[in-house]
Amino acid sequence: QESDYEINIDTQDELGLLAQTINQTAHNLNKSLQELEEERNEAKVFSNLMKLANEEMRKQTEELEISNKHLEKANKELLELDRMKSDFIAVSSHELRTPLVAIKGYNELILSEKFGPLTKKQKMGLSVSKKSIDKLTRTVNDILRISRIDTRRLYLKLEEVNIEEFINDILNAMRPLVEKRNQTIETIIESNLPPLVIDIHHIETVFHDVITNAIRFTPDGGHIIVEAKLSTINAGDEYFKQYSPRIAIPEFESELVPISDKAILFSITDTGIGIAENEYERIFERFYEVQSYKHHKSGTIEFLSGGSGLGLSITRGVLSEHGGRIWLKSELEKGTIFYFTIPIGKPRENTQ
Repeated sequence: QESDYEINIDTQDELGLLAQTINQTAHNLNKSLQELEEERNEAKVFSNLMKLANEEMRKQTEELEISNKHLEKANKELLELDRMKSDFIAVSSHELRTPLVAIKGYNELILSEKFGPLTKKQKMGLSVSKKSIDKLTRTVNDILRISRIDTRRLYLKLEEVNIEEFINDILNAMRPLVEKRNQTIETIIESNLPPLVIDIHHIETVFHDVITNAIRFTPDGGHIIVEAKLSTINAGDEYFKQYSPRIAIPEFESELVPISDKAILFSITDTGIGIAENEYERIFERFYEVQSYKHHKSGTIEFLSGGSGLGLSITRGVLSEHGGRIWLKSELEKGTIFYFTIPIGKPRENTQ
């Protein structure tokens, strides 16, 4: 106790003053010792808490490591399943396409009466089966292309084309359907556009799918505009920032190498039923159908059956393989504009 160290001298001489100084020093030392004791106790409590926290962290780290191993294993299994799915789709599509070619060929031979005359009823039945075979063939080909896009095995046979001639050839092939709908189609092609290096077959499919949708969902007597002009590879940035930032930039190297920041911007404008804003990105999903056209009759020809639901998904994949992208702007009951770009480029050197 503090009193045990106190010197009791009450005189006012030098000895008394010395006793007071010693007593004060002893008091201060005792107080410091008490404070140190309190701090030591607090340090013990803190040390114990730290030990508990470290032990808890160790346990959680072990649990996280176990969870990560499980997730890694599950991810590998999912990747393997996805690979098996893609392989199955590819093999199945090939296996389906082979007999379809034979069935289609013989159907056409019989329909052309190469094996003998047919009655009117037989011709009608064969015509119906031919349409079904053609539809099944298109679906199989679509599934095969999706599989190739997924596995980066969509081979591009890159060739140089004149843009105006390329577009006019496509539109000339589609004019019978346009005229059947009593629609008009207009082209606006900027003069002196540089040639494009593309896979003609795949890009023809892109134009065919987008223009067919414009024809299908524009009422009789409607108007369609196909436009091409020089732009940049960054065209559409504002759309992707708002609606789909994750695919604003192609996720892989294209076989087409841009030679500058320039690209050709194509647009297909229609006066059709339009697409709601909340469906802008969903229409690029596989097998998705726009809700507004499920009960839509666009004129003398009904398109309620739709297609395979893969067209726009394939279109986006094909354009990505070319280093391009696709987006849209639409207003319900007024029409839609689909935009897509293809960079001005050259084949990658290691492309075979």
